[in-house]
Amino acid sequence: MHNKLVEFNVHPLLRKLLAHHEFSQSEETHIALEVLRQRLPQDEFSISQWAVGLDYYRERIAALNVAPKVCVDYGCGCGNWSIAAARIFDEVIGIDKNVERIVIAQEIAQRLNIHNVTFLHGNSIRMFPQLEKLSVSCVLAFNVLPFSLERLKILDSLCTLLKNNGRMLISFNEVGVLPYYFLSGLYSLDLNRLKEFALMIGYNFFHFMVRRTNQCEKTYGWINTNSFMQILRERKLIPVWCNWDSDIGESYKPLFPLRYLGFPFFQEVLVEKRKSC
Repeated sequence: MHNKLVEFNVHPLLRKLLAHHEFSQSEETHIALEVLRQRLPQDEFSISQWAVGLDYYRERIAALNVAPKVCVDYGCGCGNWSIAAARIFDEVIGIDKNVERIVIAQEIAQRLNIHNVTFLHGNSIRMFPQLEKLSVSCVLAFNVLPFSLERLKILDSLCTLLKNNGRMLISFNEVGVLPYYFLSGLYSLDLNRLKEFALMIGYNFFHFMVRRTNQCEKTYGWINTNSFMQILRERKLIPVWCNWDSDIGESYKPLFPLRYLGFPFFQEVLVEKRKSC
């Protein structure tokens, strides 16, 4: 994995985070990376996600143990999770606010002859009322909530969309993302990364000073695990497993490490909707 990501100029610290994965040698991966190289070569995050390979995502999705009807991938990026889910579900809907990534996801799906995935450009479930008519048995919300200031509204929309007994896989950054952003920005003198770090610090400090009561909403870029779990329970989203305190099997391999420099870094929780939100 390391040498291949060097070829694509992926940041050294990001390469280190993915060091526990092997680079996928599949034809699917080569096609997707070629599209990214041509269309969006500066998007090192999307490149790194596709380099892991669709088999990894398929194994993770199959382990969710949900009815293979409709899957909604909110914050789908360049489509790695959505396209992987297409082999498992009857229909997959990928949604992202970044139009460039949506265009790339559409092209990759076309190149791979995937026909049961639809990619939509938008920043809200409410933009697509037609989704309410679908029997959504699975929702993927992969690291999209931490960077939204309306994360609870997004969560409520996704919860409403999910049918009873459906499952949602949610991943999010914890406080360890702060030193990661600072060090990665400093290492490469990336002003955009350093600005993002400053925004995280400034936003969090402001809401600490005004003492907002909702711990989940007063952070940007990361989410406090304890407060988030309470919010999930309030919405009748019952944890099936959490990667930080559950026995989820030896075959489980997290996309990113659970800790960074000793701090909680990357969390995943699978929840099941037991009744109407």
